[in-house]
Amino acid sequence: SPQAPLDSLGLETGGIQAYVAGQQEPDENAVVATGVVTEAEIEEEDKRKQTQYLWRLACCFCCLVIIVVVVVVVTVNDPEPVEPPGNITEAPSMVPSMAPTSDNFRIKYGDDDAFNAVFDDETTPQYRAAVWAADEAPVGLEGTDPRMLSRYALATFYFSTNGDDWTRCGRGSTNCDQGSEWLTAISECDWEWVQCRNPGMDFTIIEIWFKQVAFAGNNLVGPIPLDLSFLTGLETLVVSGEKLAGTIPSELSNLVALQSLLLTANEFTGAFPGFLINENPMLASIWFSGNRMTGGLPSMMSSSVLESLRINNNLLTGSIPPSIADLTLLRTLDLEDNDFTGEIPEGFYGLSDLRLLRLSNNTGLTGTLSESISQLSELQQLRLINTGLGGTLPEGLFDLVKVSSLELSVGNFSGTLSESFQQLEVLQFLKLQNNSFTGILPAAFAQLPRLKELELHYNDLTGTVSDELCNRTMDDGFFVISSLTVDCAEEPPQVDCSCCMCF
Repeated sequence: SPQAPLDSLGLETGGIQAYVAGQQEPDENAVVATGVVTEAEIEEEDKRKQTQYLWRLACCFCCLVIIVVVVVVVTVNDPEPVEPPGNITEAPSMVPSMAPTSDNFRIKYGDDDAFNAVFDDETTPQYRAAVWAADEAPVGLEGTDPRMLSRYALATFYFSTNGDDWTRCGRGSTNCDQGSEWLTAISECDWEWVQCRNPGMDFTIIEIWFKQVAFAGNNLVGPIPLDLSFLTGLETLVVSGEKLAGTIPSELSNLVALQSLLLTANEFTGAFPGFLINENPMLASIWFSGNRMTGGLPSMMSSSVLESLRINNNLLTGSIPPSIADLTLLRTLDLEDNDFTGEIPEGFYGLSDLRLLRLSNNTGLTGTLSESISQLSELQQLRLINTGLGGTLPEGLFDLVKVSSLELSVGNFSGTLSESFQQLEVLQFLKLQNNSFTGILPAAFAQLPRLKELELHYNDLTGTVSDELCNRTMDDGFFVISSLTVDCAEEPPQVDCSCCMCF
């Protein structure tokens, strides 16, 4: 309808022409006034959207940075996994990281071939010991730590000598004091037969001493591994009455603190390890009695500390080298039950500290005893049974006033027995049987107050055993004569004796 001025409606308009629109039908295409947005509102909306975009961009950047950091950290702290032991091609990189596998450790084997030879094979005592030290019983040590090397060396000895079958104190053994089995995670200083310098503070291994129980061994079988040389503080190594075999590794010369090496009654073979005498500066005692060593003694031997050398009951041959005189502090020398030949070198008698000398059962030894024997002024026992030594007894022999045991039986000695025997006042055992002594039995024997055994049979002696000696066979005193033998079995007897065992 037509618009009507507001005036016509009786309303004051102030001269302004205004109209009221009439009622109209709604137009579906018409724009409603309230839906229209102003330019200011559009600008404000644009700014808001721009701000939101910038915030989203900043958040994405931060996320990206965080992701990169995480990846780097994981990469550094999580290296690629090591291949399983079955794929080992070259040690030490494949051995557990805590095991003693540094270049330092490799050097101890001398060369790469020696190192690889033991670590390329998972069955070697060395490989098994490294796995044990690193994985099975770790104690938080680096591979080059001296204690790690000590634990590794002990474990190698354990596996090399068939430790799981030891009679006592193998790992898991119930035949052992609690907590002292080998290869436990506790301190190696607590293991049976192992002693440290100061347990709990100084873990340096100073002693390995396998003590026998009721004279029975512990079933140690196998060779001594060269790795034992890593125990550079070791002072004493004693393993007797077992089945250790093979040769003595030359690396034991690296045991610069070693003082006593006693490996008697085992099954060692090969040459006598003379390097031990010449290269171990502290070694005072070497005992290899009762093994199967062959060959001769080294021509050059020198030591100012060696006091005791026992290598009896082996298969050693050759002559006694003159250089034995350079073992200037030697107190005990036992070469019995071998196949040594030749004469005793003259310089031998210059061993003025010698207390015990045994050369028995070396039938190839020849010659006589030198008058220089008087220089052995500290000698207490002289045993020369069943040798080719002979001749008359030198007068220098009776200057050995400290000798308590003199055994020269089954030899080639001859001549008369001197009355000078009475000078040997501490003599307890005198065995001269099976020789070619002649003459009248000396009265000097009755003047030996400590005499316990006197064996003179199978000689060509004559005379009479004094009543004074016979009375001592029936005495209840401390120095009763328990054995007195002469040639008195035939009629007439060579020697008259009412108390002797007759031959």
